[in-house]
Amino acid sequence: MNNKKKFGKKLYRTLIIIGAVLLELAIFVAVFNFVSCGNDTVPAINTLSSNDSPVDETTSTKPTEKESDKSTSETESYTKAESETKTEPESETKAKSNSETNVQAQNRSVPSEMLSALQSAGYSVDNLQAQQLIIVNSQGNSAVVNMYVKDNSGNWSDLGLTSYGYVGSNGVDIKSAEGDYKTPYGLFSIGDMFYIDNMPQTSLNSFRVTSDTYWVDDPNSAYYNQRVEGTANKDWTSAEHMISYYNSYKYGFVINYNMNPIIPGKGSAIFFHIGYAPTAGCVAVSEDALLSYLSILDASQNPYILII
Repeated sequence: MNNKKKFGKKLYRTLIIIGAVLLELAIFVAVFNFVSCGNDTVPAINTLSSNDSPVDETTSTKPTEKESDKSTSETESYTKAESETKTEPESETKAKSNSETNVQAQNRSVPSEMLSALQSAGYSVDNLQAQQLIIVNSQGNSAVVNMYVKDNSGNWSDLGLTSYGYVGSNGVDIKSAEGDYKTPYGLFSIGDMFYIDNMPQTSLNSFRVTSDTYWVDDPNSAYYNQRVEGTANKDWTSAEHMISYYNSYKYGFVINYNMNPIIPGKGSAIFFHIGYAPTAGCVAVSEDALLSYLSILDASQNPYILII
């Protein structure tokens, strides 16, 4: 009997222990399920909030770390794209204005001095229709003169005919008035050659200066800034009697300034002639230098002169 009682007590205790363990396990499972259910509802609420609810721009919300990184990344990407979109046309324009001409010039072999002079005056070698170009680079009322020619392949070359000369007493500038002693700034076509005694070698169209040759500088005349032979239709009070300037006009050519259209009072009789001192607005070089330029100048080559 004693053994049975002892066994019964042990079984009873074992059952109590098992029951207690099962009870604790049940409590643990219940708590775990409750917590898990609570966590599962959070993403659902956040998802609804972020995707379906309107955003109140007046409310300050702090993004999560990932959202912050994404926002920064998207902002940087948008800013970069916007920057590239804005700067691309500027880059293309800058490339065209600063390098395209240089690349094309290198392909066609354009002397750097000529290219630099054109660009400094705002001209492009691509738009230059001339096959011959004289460049007058002034410094005060003196100047350095060079000549360039283009061959059939489009390559320009410096003829090495560097000479020193003079421009207007008041230098080179935007000429605006008759008698301002300024040589006009810019690019001009070369007109007729003129001479007094013997015609020099040249392929320019030419005329001989005689005692009847006048160049009218009276702004009120119908012949302003034009050559007139004789005085039969004289309506001017002032004109250059060209033969009276023998030492200067022995040889020279007309610079086509204020020619098309002719604006009264803007300046007249702008020539490239012989001279050894500052002028009233013309360009002057030595006789030998002038004859060298004339021997090469050809009207069929559409010659131009750049004065800067």
